[in-house]
Amino acid sequence: MRRLRLAGAVTVFGAAAVAAFSGEWPWRRLDLPVAQPIVVQPVTFTETLDTLRRGETISELLARQGVSDLDITAVDSAPLDPRRLRSGLVFSFRRAALDSTPTRITVRTSPAQRVSFRRDS
Repeated sequence: MRRLRLAGAVTVFGAAAVAAFSGEWPWRRLDLPVAQPIVVQPVTFTETLDTLRRGETISELLARQGVSDLDITAVDSAPLDPRRLRSGLVFSFRRAALDSTPTRITVRTSPAQRVSFRRDS
């Protein structure tokens, strides 16, 4: 009886090994979903963070980042008063990949207020 069980087990494992190596299965295999290929996008912009230093004016900060034509005082009721800016404010400058002039400048003047300047041309 033991030999019969051993022969049956060897037969089952042998058939499974033959099926595994030949790729022929006695049942229908499930198709696994194939993941979409990953498409890498080129970098279209870069973002630089700069901090307003102690004793530094906002004009000096903007000049350091290559901005020379932004006049904050000309904006009516500007939410960004250059005289009241404290040192330590972090300005975010976003540039196109091949451009040296920022297209967007963002600063968070208070926990509830974020000021953003955008260049359209």
